[in-house]
Amino acid sequence: MQRHILVMITLPAVTLALALTNPVQISTCSIQTEIATTSSGDSPTYEVVGSLLHVRFVNTGTTPVSSVAFAVTEDGKTSTILDRGTFSPGITISHSFRAPTYTYGATCKVESVLFADGSAWMAPDSQANPASANR
Repeated sequence: MQRHILVMITLPAVTLALALTNPVQISTCSIQTEIATTSSGDSPTYEVVGSLLHVRFVNTGTTPVSSVAFAVTEDGKTSTILDRGTFSPGITISHSFRAPTYTYGATCKVESVLFADGSAWMAPDSQANPASANR
């Protein structure tokens, strides 16, 4: 007598894409620093009062993207900037974010991508949870 075993696998709400290459490519990541000048006596004093992070990127995949998490690193500290919207394949997106602590040494990379179909991609070295991009 033969017995058959049926195994059911429940998948999480977000399915990770198996793509090895990053589906979003950053073409520009730059910082515009806002500096205030005050005068006391003969020499002016300069103080960084804020920054704007400018990111230009392209969805190089074939599925629309609903959010991209950018890891921004400066002086050994990394923070995450989340950009939400509908980012169609092949279209260049240029967005700016208020970033009060960044100066000229910041670098950017794509940490994770959430696609419009619910699937996600994570950078191999990322510690982020792509589901958090859905909040």
